[in-house]
Amino acid sequence: NGTALVSYTNDTTVLIKRDGHQFSSGNHVLDKTGTVYIDQKKRFWVCSRQKGLFCYRLDAQEHFVLERVLLPDIRINTIFQDREGVFWLSTKGNGVYVFRDDFAVYDKNFYNVNNYNSVVLNETRGGKWFSNAQGEIYRLNNGNIVLANAIKQEGVSKNIRQIYTDQQGQNWVVTDDAVYVEKNKVLRHIPEIRSPKMLTDSKDVVYCAAGGAPFVINKWNFKIHKIIAPRFASIYMDTEGVLWAGSLDGLYNMQDTFKNNLSNPFPELNSRVISIQEDANGHLWVVTSNFGVVQIIKKNGQILATRLIKDKDGSTFNDVLPNIIFQKDKILFATSKAIYQAFNDGRLLKINMKTELSTSEITSIMEADEHSVWIGTSRGVLLKNISANLTSDAEYPVFVSEISYRNDDRMVVKDILSSDSSSAFIQLPASASLIEIEFSNLSNNFSQDVTYECRIVKGFANLWELTFSNLRDWLAYKFFDQQEIIDIDRSSLSLGVDPAPGLYQITTYALYPNQQKSVNSATVVFSVQPNWYETLWVQLCFIGLIVFGVYLFNQSRISLQKNKNEILNLSFQTLQSQINPHFVGNSVNAFNQFFYPPDPAKASIYINLFNSILRRTFELSNRTFSPFDEELNYIRNYMTMMKIRLGDKLRFDIVVDDKIALNMPFPVLILQPILENATIHGINPDGQTHIEIAFSKEHERIVCTVKDNGIGLNAALQRRKQRSLNKKSVGLDIIKDKARILNALYKMEMVFTLQDMTDIHPPKNGTLATISFKQVSNEKN
Repeated sequence: NGTALVSYTNDTTVLIKRDGHQFSSGNHVLDKTGTVYIDQKKRFWVCSRQKGLFCYRLDAQEHFVLERVLLPDIRINTIFQDREGVFWLSTKGNGVYVFRDDFAVYDKNFYNVNNYNSVVLNETRGGKWFSNAQGEIYRLNNGNIVLANAIKQEGVSKNIRQIYTDQQGQNWVVTDDAVYVEKNKVLRHIPEIRSPKMLTDSKDVVYCAAGGAPFVINKWNFKIHKIIAPRFASIYMDTEGVLWAGSLDGLYNMQDTFKNNLSNPFPELNSRVISIQEDANGHLWVVTSNFGVVQIIKKNGQILATRLIKDKDGSTFNDVLPNIIFQKDKILFATSKAIYQAFNDGRLLKINMKTELSTSEITSIMEADEHSVWIGTSRGVLLKNISANLTSDAEYPVFVSEISYRNDDRMVVKDILSSDSSSAFIQLPASASLIEIEFSNLSNNFSQDVTYECRIVKGFANLWELTFSNLRDWLAYKFFDQQEIIDIDRSSLSLGVDPAPGLYQITTYALYPNQQKSVNSATVVFSVQPNWYETLWVQLCFIGLIVFGVYLFNQSRISLQKNKNEILNLSFQTLQSQINPHFVGNSVNAFNQFFYPPDPAKASIYINLFNSILRRTFELSNRTFSPFDEELNYIRNYMTMMKIRLGDKLRFDIVVDDKIALNMPFPVLILQPILENATIHGINPDGQTHIEIAFSKEHERIVCTVKDNGIGLNAALQRRKQRSLNKKSVGLDIIKDKARILNALYKMEMVFTLQDMTDIHPPKNGTLATISFKQVSNEKN
């Protein structure tokens, strides 16, 4: 009830008393150690590490008084008292002993299950059986272990693997090399069956999985015949009447006469199937050698889904024993050293059996009741309570015992318990490495696995030990309550080879198997000194020097870049000014056509458009970008003016992608030389000239195309050669130079290309001019 605990160390057992959350130990000690059990009368039973069982009571002065000594010549592993007051003893090499507290004399041999060998437990159709490798079969009858039968045949293996009760109530026994049926309490040998593994039955026959081939045994005349099927290691008839069998490489059933391996769509079944069982919901549970426990959802012999039981770290179990216990909200299964409870909600609890199984291993398990499990071991049988009340564990304290670290190739250990833990502060040198904190807890359920939660808060001890890392950690905790939380499954916390310098406050809680956290915790505070070059002040000075040097270098680079940009801008403006006289000359030369013959109306419109375009050209000469809609209006006016000049010889279309914003910055006059070339050199001599101007947006790039149906680029070059004209196109050179400058200034990645239409879509004539560039932000406008 939490009023007292017993702790042993070395060769001494000490009484520890609890008052609320405080613990104290008196001077009352025993000179014997071992597993200690407190019974219903508050007596202390000590299973000596040597031999014998010693019972003590506390007198009025709280001294230990010896009441009795039991089995002084036998090593006792554990003692347990059930709800009826019966004591159960597990011994080393001498089996299980049972006695009542009021027995004056008891015969130990009567209650002893001779077990110098592996014990197997079976529960079949309500019966609970114990058996061993000597061929002895015991039945659990009203809490008593009763010898029910034994294999007396000589020269055969007596190691019993399974006891099975069929639908008619007959008991069958499976050994390593034979099958027996019980008739009138006599075991009758069924011949010709070799290496049997497991039995199941239907109304009239018993099915036997065997190492050579599976067998069918007639219940009435005991005749047998083989089934043509793979070698089976397990077999089971479910409640739907479907016979399932496990082989060395998967699962089969009788639906297709054991032809198809059901592990093909379910790889977790691709292993040796050790056992098959069915729960109350009609689900199959199989134990495999490689993947452990697998749940199978099935209907009418068809597998619908599977679920693999995994450990907390996501790994599978590979040494699970055949028996599975089904309870209301969980299943129980075992390995050689532990029992696991897998709950329906996904939780997994481990019951560690290291204390009870110091010299043996688990061989099988069987349910005793809702709270207890029978455990067969390689040396005997024991009864284990699996529902120990853990609620009071949360009130037990956690202790930090020591801090150890390596310094100059030697190990240094700082004892925490011997000092006042409330004021303990430890200063570790900068050379400290492999820092490890040791801690432990008190618990009344010592056989369960207890993990720990460590909360680590980092900061700095004083301003002179301030570093960038511990300042960051301190700010993160101070303003955002950030702390490192680590769950570990051992009783020590390692901070690694070279922990960061700074102040460490580590608070540790115990986490019990039901995920309950201890109310009490232990806190240790220590600091790791930084090296001089790690301190914030030294690094700030170093960073200041670097920043000052970078500043000087950057100022020099900015000044150089500024001069370069000014030169590029002057070059750009020069190119802009070159467009004006070129454009004016070509436009003025066209005035003559309106005088011979005279056409005052067209001349007036032409002059107005020319005046507007010329004025706009002068305005844009000192600018790099203008809004797209203004540039579009300029292009439309220019083409209209050329339409008046050329009349029906010219038709033009302007196509604009809706994805282009009208206020987008657009390089000024970038298309003007192309349009001028198209309307002068791209005129179709044999018909109407069609010029198509298109603007589109493709992957954040603006694409501008000017396409005409004139004589084409190749023909124009050939004509120039024939006329011996070596004059270059000034307008096209201007575009190339402008593209180069814009790319240097604004990273526009502008590309200008000219293509003959006969090269692209033969036999079409004409020229395709394309300018594409990366869109710039509105800040350039």
